[in-house]
Amino acid sequence: MSFSDFVGKWNLLESDNFDNYMKQIGVGLLKRKMAATLKPMLEITSDGTHWKVASISTFKNHVTEFDIDKEFDEETIDGRKMKTTFKLDAGKLIQEQKKIDPNDKDSTITRYVEGDKLIIEMESEGVKAKRIYSKTNSQNSTVKPDAGSFDFKPRKYQSRRTCSNQNASQKQLIKLGQHYKRRTTVWLYTPGYHRSPTTIALPN
Repeated sequence: MSFSDFVGKWNLLESDNFDNYMKQIGVGLLKRKMAATLKPMLEITSDGTHWKVASISTFKNHVTEFDIDKEFDEETIDGRKMKTTFKLDAGKLIQEQKKIDPNDKDSTITRYVEGDKLIIEMESEGVKAKRIYSKTNSQNSTVKPDAGSFDFKPRKYQSRRTCSNQNASQKQLIKLGQHYKRRTTVWLYTPGYHRSPTTIALPN
């Protein structure tokens, strides 16, 4: 199997035990609930040595760039800091994540292609999950360098959340806001106009 088999765009079809895996590696309940509603697309590019793997969704884009067999400092999509190495073995792209914070967990993520499907298997201390993606024929790059993301970190004395994702619709913001018990306002920031955000009130 060639590295070129991985290259392209892949849409998520199904997941197995993904919530338990996220819980095992320390992802909080709110982030797990959000992840369960998403259908991310993966965009993989490579010249055989240098790789880029982009996870693209309505709420957050995340890009990982790496060279095969070279350890680097990775910040995962959920914010963990890891020492990570990718290697190719028997047609599989294997990602080894070693914890920096002793409270985090090591993980192994294995990617391989079967026909028009990309299989991703994740394992951390015996907890396993699988996600299956289907290849799409779209040729245009979807990665946006300035793509924004939601910030749902609690703010003392504030009842709002911020979002810099310009593709987020009001319906999506309202749906996400329903995770909160009290009335919340999402501030939709526009790049270059951070002092004049659009406010969207979320229902109780």
